[in-house]
Amino acid sequence: MDRLDRELLERLRRNARMPFVKMAEELGVSEGTIRSRVRKLETMGVIRRFTVITDFKDGVEAVVNVKTSTSAATRNLADAISQMENVDFTFEIMGETDILTLVKAASTADLDNRIEDIRKLPGVENTTSSLILRKYY
Repeated sequence: MDRLDRELLERLRRNARMPFVKMAEELGVSEGTIRSRVRKLETMGVIRRFTVITDFKDGVEAVVNVKTSTSAATRNLADAISQMENVDFTFEIMGETDILTLVKAASTADLDNRIEDIRKLPGVENTTSSLILRKYY
Protein backbone atom coordinates (compact mmCIF):
# COMPACT_ATOMS: atom_id res chain seq x y z
CA MET A 1 0.00 0.00 0.00
CA ASP A 2 1.26 3.44 -0.87
CA ARG A 3 0.23 6.97 0.08
CA LEU A 4 -2.57 7.05 -2.51
CA ASP A 5 -4.08 3.83 -1.14
CA ARG A 6 -3.98 5.22 2.42
CA GLU A 7 -5.60 8.50 1.37
CA LEU A 8 -8.23 6.60 -0.60
CA LEU A 9 -9.00 4.39 2.41
CA GLU A 10 -9.32 7.43 4.67
CA ARG A 11 -11.90 8.98 2.34
CA LEU A 12 -13.83 5.72 2.10
CA ARG A 13 -13.73 5.31 5.89
CA ARG A 14 -15.32 8.73 6.31
CA ASN A 15 -17.83 8.32 3.47
CA ALA A 16 -18.01 5.00 1.62
CA ARG A 17 -20.56 6.52 -0.76
CA MET A 18 -18.26 9.27 -2.01
CA PRO A 19 -18.31 9.13 -5.81
CA PHE A 20 -15.08 7.89 -7.39
CA VAL A 21 -15.05 10.99 -9.61
CA LYS A 22 -14.99 13.28 -6.56
CA MET A 23 -12.25 11.21 -4.92
CA ALA A 24 -10.23 11.31 -8.11
CA GLU A 25 -10.53 15.12 -8.26
CA GLU A 26 -9.47 15.47 -4.60
CA LEU A 27 -6.52 13.11 -5.02
CA GLY A 28 -5.42 14.40 -8.43
CA VAL A 29 -5.79 11.10 -10.31
CA SER A 30 -8.25 9.64 -12.79
CA GLU A 31 -11.54 8.00 -11.88
CA GLY A 32 -10.21 4.78 -13.44
CA THR A 33 -7.23 4.84 -11.07
CA ILE A 34 -9.58 5.11 -8.08
CA ARG A 35 -11.79 2.32 -9.39
CA SER A 36 -8.83 -0.04 -9.99
CA ARG A 37 -7.26 0.81 -6.60
CA VAL A 38 -10.52 0.03 -4.78
CA ARG A 39 -10.82 -3.26 -6.69
CA LYS A 40 -7.19 -4.11 -5.79
CA LEU A 41 -7.77 -3.29 -2.10
CA GLU A 42 -10.87 -5.51 -2.12
CA THR A 43 -8.93 -8.38 -3.75
CA MET A 44 -6.12 -7.99 -1.19
CA GLY A 45 -8.67 -8.18 1.65
CA VAL A 46 -7.86 -4.67 2.90
CA ILE A 47 -11.43 -3.58 2.11
CA ARG A 48 -13.63 -6.39 3.40
CA ARG A 49 -17.02 -4.73 2.99
CA PHE A 50 -18.83 -1.45 2.61
CA THR A 51 -21.27 -0.97 5.45
CA VAL A 52 -23.59 1.47 7.17
CA ILE A 53 -22.81 2.86 10.62
CA THR A 54 -26.02 3.73 12.39
CA ASP A 55 -26.64 5.95 15.39
CA PHE A 56 -28.82 4.10 17.82
CA LYS A 57 -30.66 7.22 18.96
CA ASP A 58 -33.56 5.42 20.66
CA GLY A 59 -31.45 2.82 22.44
CA VAL A 60 -28.20 2.25 24.24
CA GLU A 61 -24.78 1.07 23.18
CA ALA A 62 -22.00 -0.40 25.25
CA VAL A 63 -18.45 -1.54 24.86
CA VAL A 64 -18.23 -4.97 26.46
CA ASN A 65 -14.85 -6.40 27.45
CA VAL A 66 -14.82 -10.18 27.77
CA LYS A 67 -12.28 -12.11 29.84
CA THR A 68 -12.00 -15.75 28.81
CA SER A 69 -10.72 -18.74 30.74
CA THR A 70 -7.20 -19.92 29.92
CA SER A 71 -8.59 -23.09 28.34
CA ALA A 72 -11.10 -21.24 26.14
CA ALA A 73 -10.71 -21.06 22.36
CA THR A 74 -10.77 -17.25 22.21
CA ARG A 75 -11.08 -17.16 18.42
CA ASN A 76 -14.20 -19.36 18.55
CA LEU A 77 -15.72 -17.26 21.33
CA ALA A 78 -15.06 -14.03 19.44
CA ASP A 79 -16.68 -15.53 16.35
CA ALA A 80 -19.73 -16.67 18.36
CA ILE A 81 -20.11 -13.22 19.93
CA SER A 82 -19.79 -11.51 16.54
CA GLN A 83 -22.75 -13.56 15.27
CA MET A 84 -25.06 -12.47 18.13
CA GLU A 85 -27.95 -10.13 17.42
CA ASN A 86 -27.11 -6.40 17.68
CA VAL A 87 -23.38 -6.95 18.01
CA ASP A 88 -21.72 -4.45 15.69
CA PHE A 89 -18.01 -5.15 16.04
CA THR A 90 -15.97 -7.76 17.83
CA PHE A 91 -12.20 -7.67 18.32
CA GLU A 92 -9.80 -10.22 19.72
CA ILE A 93 -7.44 -8.12 21.85
CA MET A 94 -4.40 -8.41 24.09
CA GLY A 95 -4.44 -7.03 27.63
CA GLU A 96 -6.48 -7.59 30.76
CA THR A 97 -9.38 -8.87 28.66
CA ASP A 98 -9.40 -11.02 25.55
CA ILE A 99 -12.37 -9.82 23.50
CA LEU A 100 -13.88 -6.36 22.99
CA THR A 101 -17.28 -5.98 21.39
CA LEU A 102 -19.78 -3.20 20.66
CA VAL A 103 -23.34 -4.11 21.59
CA LYS A 104 -26.52 -2.18 20.77
CA ALA A 105 -29.84 -2.61 22.59
CA ALA A 106 -33.27 -1.02 22.80
CA SER A 107 -32.97 -0.35 26.57
CA THR A 108 -30.65 -0.94 29.50
CA ALA A 109 -32.72 -4.02 30.40
CA ASP A 110 -32.28 -5.34 26.86
CA LEU A 111 -28.55 -4.55 27.05
CA ASP A 112 -28.33 -6.49 30.31
CA ASN A 113 -29.96 -9.49 28.58
CA ARG A 114 -27.50 -9.32 25.69
CA ILE A 115 -24.53 -9.14 28.06
CA GLU A 116 -25.97 -12.06 30.02
CA ASP A 117 -26.11 -14.05 26.75
CA ILE A 118 -22.39 -13.38 26.33
CA ARG A 119 -21.69 -14.43 29.95
CA LYS A 120 -23.48 -17.74 29.37
CA LEU A 121 -21.08 -18.78 26.60
CA PRO A 122 -18.75 -21.59 27.70
CA GLY A 123 -15.28 -20.19 28.34
CA VAL A 124 -16.39 -16.68 29.34
CA GLU A 125 -14.95 -15.90 32.75
CA ASN A 126 -16.05 -12.30 33.24
CA THR A 127 -17.35 -9.20 31.45
CA THR A 128 -17.01 -5.49 32.11
CA SER A 129 -19.14 -2.97 30.26
CA SER A 130 -19.07 0.75 29.57
CA LEU A 131 -22.10 2.62 28.26
CA ILE A 132 -21.39 4.86 25.29
CA LEU A 133 -22.54 8.42 25.89
CA ARG A 134 -21.47 10.06 22.61
CA LYS A 135 -19.70 9.00 19.43
CA TYR A 136 -17.32 10.96 17.24
CA TYR A 137 -16.61 10.08 13.61
